[in-house]
Order: sequence, then C-alpha cells, then structure tokens
Amino acid sequence: MVNSRGVLLCYIDDNPEGIFENYLFDFSSNHENVKFEEHKFLPSIETYESLLRDPQVSKSDIIVIDSKLFENSSASINETRLTGEKFKTAIKADFPYKKVLVISSKTIDRTSVTISKFNSIRSKNSIEEGKKYYKEKLDKILCFLIQEIKEQRDVIPELSSIPDIDKVKIERISNMEKGIKELDELKKTDIDSLVNIFKEIKDVYDNK
Repeated sequence: MVNSRGVLLCYIDDNPEGIFENYLFDFSSNHENVKFEEHKFLPSIETYESLLRDPQVSKSDIIVIDSKLFENSSASINETRLTGEKFKTAIKADFPYKKVLVISSKTIDRTSVTISKFNSIRSKNSIEEGKKYYKEKLDKILCFLIQEIKEQRDVIPELSSIPDIDKVKIERISNMEKGIKELDELKKTDIDSLVNIFKEIKDVYDNK
C-alpha cells in the first residue's frame, strides 16, 4: 500500500497499442492503490508544451510515453524533432519526482533504458505472448518505481522535523511531488501590471 493518494500510471501515445494497454490495465488491477489512465496524444490540437501543462500529466506519478510521439505529429519542424526521450528529460525541470518510461517500436540497444514494444507480427498468439513479454520487461521496473514513490512520500513529512531545512523548501518539495507547479518568478507583464495598479492606488491615496 502506497498511501491514501495512491499511484497514477499514465500511458501517453498518439496511436496506443492495445496489447500494452491491456498489460497496464491488468498491472494496475493487480496492485493495490495503482490507477491506470490513458492519454491519447492528438497531433492536430496538442503540442509539446500543452502536454507538459496538461492536468492529467501533472497529476500522474508514473508516465509511460511513446518515443515517436512527436515525430508523428504535424507540428512545426522544431516540434517534430522532439521525442519521448526528450520529454522525459524536459518534464524533470518542473516535476523532478515523476517517473518516466519510454517505449519504442524501433530497434533498441541493449544498454538503453528505453523499452522495446512487443512485435506482434512474429507472434501466433499475439495477445497472450504480448502480455507475457511486457510482464517480464516491466513488472519489476514498475514495482521498483512504486516503491520509490512510497519512500518519497514517507520521507517528505519527516523533513519538517529537521531544524536546518527551510520550511518553504519542504512545502515546494511536497508540491512538486504532488504535481503542483509553482511559479518562481512573475512574468514581466504581470509585474508591470502590478506596478501600475500600485501607482493608481497611491495617486488616489495622495489626492485625498
């Protein structure tokens, strides 16, 4: 048991693979407090940035994303160069505690941490063989990530008992772990607007 909040496992793909979806659904059903959701990426209306800001993505604890997600889109040239691997790195800037796995239909080097998709073309009983393949490839990895999440959540409340750690920093760590993005700096337009409002209030006060 992780805690009352549970673990949200999200699969992101522009063309979700049915066998892999079934595996993730079965995995979540067989593990207490693990919930599975799918996010089908829509190239015509979604972009790399919108995906980073998507509430479903921000609240997910474990994200499994297709490597060619953005290469398949009809977005701009810069967007098409983005991959699941790059998304995995970029999301850490805002959500460093998220666990991200990348899956790919391409040939993967043995030393790579990217997971190869099951090749159903070579299989006679593709559904059962596919589930078995993903179970052997991912069960231990997903269980390890869930354990890491549990330990993170257990440790964060204990940080407040350490006098040398800033309480604001602890709150920021807790928010990032929950998928709550904090703005470190106001945009220039926001600052200018606040300055103008302050001036208007000051003028009204001075003229009384």
